[in-house]
Amino acid sequence: MNEVIFKPAAGETRIADEALAAGKALRRAGRFSKLAFLAARTACVNANAPLGLIVGTVFGPHEATSQVHNDIMDFGDAGVSPTAFSHSVHNVAAAYIAQAFNITGPCLTVTDFEDVAARCRELAQCWLASGTCGAVLVVVVDEAGFLFDRIEAELGEPLAGVRESARAFYILKGTE
Repeated sequence: MNEVIFKPAAGETRIADEALAAGKALRRAGRFSKLAFLAARTACVNANAPLGLIVGTVFGPHEATSQVHNDIMDFGDAGVSPTAFSHSVHNVAAAYIAQAFNITGPCLTVTDFEDVAARCRELAQCWLASGTCGAVLVVVVDEAGFLFDRIEAELGEPLAGVRESARAFYILKGTE
């Protein structure tokens, strides 16, 4: 299993904005999608088989989701940007990655508070065992934000050690 991990520098809670993926395809993407894309781009290899994609997250794009909720409360449904709304959906990162890398196999976003990476691996192994695809790109991503800050303040420590990070790895048939 080939794994690539992006984390903040020592002593920091966020990955520097300059380190995030940039370019025309991502010019409207939120931080959550850019983190996921950066990990996927670095891990990308030619799988020589139909490729599936699984994106895993604990909280998803919670900053964008909260902003959309705030906009609805402040301006009503008509005052919410369609682009902002689409970037508040958990599956947005998977959509950016699938489009950028022409992934036409199955695509799913998994949310789990206990061990999202393990749930993603289990699903990937099911897809491989059933012949649904020959390889699976798994991207596990979470962005820093108010939820992490609040959990840390309440518990005195990060939830299960989760902080802003993005990691990507391939699971190939026969290597599960």
